[in-house]
Amino acid sequence: ASQRDGVERPSLHCTSWTNLLLGVALGVDAAWRHSGNIPPLEWICTERGEGVWTNPHNASDKARAYGYGDHVRSVTPRRGRTMTLRELWERRDELGTITVAAQSTYRGPGPNDYRWEHHTVAFVRVAGRDDRLYRVAADGSASAGLYSGTPMDVEVVDGDIATSTGRTRLYRAWTLPRLNPSRCPITLER
Repeated sequence: ASQRDGVERPSLHCTSWTNLLLGVALGVDAAWRHSGNIPPLEWICTERGEGVWTNPHNASDKARAYGYGDHVRSVTPRRGRTMTLRELWERRDELGTITVAAQSTYRGPGPNDYRWEHHTVAFVRVAGRDDRLYRVAADGSASAGLYSGTPMDVEVVDGDIATSTGRTRLYRAWTLPRLNPSRCPITLER
């Protein structure tokens, strides 16, 4: 929005969204009040408690953050390191109410031309809607270093959509096996 009208507003990008969601869902108030850059989702989902992440490519780039490793469990792909959207959808009964994932996107033209784990998203299961997952993400982007100001995107994932994406999106996922509905009732609004 600030690029359109010059007024800066608070906003979420993909990693701040997934970090905020985990902190709020688990009731860890300080968890999403990170400082500095945000660590990769793998760090957030494997570390336990408060810690400092250091960028392996730039030692001066550090962030105080909270690791949810005590609360989430990895969703192990059937083979390899990643899973397709179809595999994630087929295994939706194994997922908790909230699952966060690092997304890799195919850029082509070669068979291995992916932008690896460049995006993070959340998948939400809603009671009574067992035939679908909801992919909730801060998908807006423009060019390098710019953001579109696009609001959060909710994509309904059913069997047809999960199949049609093929291998264009690959995921590494972590799920919250238990969620206290009185602490975090899940509601999706359009």
